[in-house]
Amino acid sequence: MVQNEELEFRIEKSLPAEISPWLYISDESNSLDKEKLQKLEITHVLSMNRVPNYRDRFITDFYQTQGIVHLRIKAEDEEDYGLIEKHWAECLDFIKLAREKERCKIVVNCLAGINRSVLVSVAAYMIMENKNVLDAVKHCIDKRGRILSNKSFQKELCMFSREQGLLGEKPEGLSDEPIQNIDIPPPPIIRSVEPGRYRRDVSETRNLPA
Repeated sequence: MVQNEELEFRIEKSLPAEISPWLYISDESNSLDKEKLQKLEITHVLSMNRVPNYRDRFITDFYQTQGIVHLRIKAEDEEDYGLIEKHWAECLDFIKLAREKERCKIVVNCLAGINRSVLVSVAAYMIMENKNVLDAVKHCIDKRGRILSNKSFQKELCMFSREQGLLGEKPEGLSDEPIQNIDIPPPPIIRSVEPGRYRRDVSETRNLPA
């Protein structure tokens, strides 16, 4: 456990993580680190998470004093949210406009730097660098570590890749058959009978397969 906590600490301390000379992924905390922003010469920050109004004003003022162009998009980290559908066009416009500037460096951040910011960053990296989805994701894992725990964001990225012609070659052994959704019964509920002893709720297990 200690080793895992130390590893996680080192990963977070390494943020913002460089994906490309012009693109970085970060959580919210490290994207507000003045020394890191100055050292990396960050010119633009794209924030993908919602914050209270008072904190949004504070963050906006902070970036203005640093001479950094900032855009906040109030996306949610939820299953089936549809981030690409709702926000990709605005994200892409911001990134394209930033890249017109000489020596631009963009940090894309969200609260934890795992889902929302990564989905946008991987999509941008694919488009701007002409990378297929598998190569882009592997590259971001190497640079950032744990990413895209939101399963619907994974699906969105695959669909986006197909639309952009960036799926890449089909992995060997992969079937072209569509994925089928299978209803899996919930596990039986375990109810306490007395301290230290438990029994299965028969009503919950009656219809389960043998």
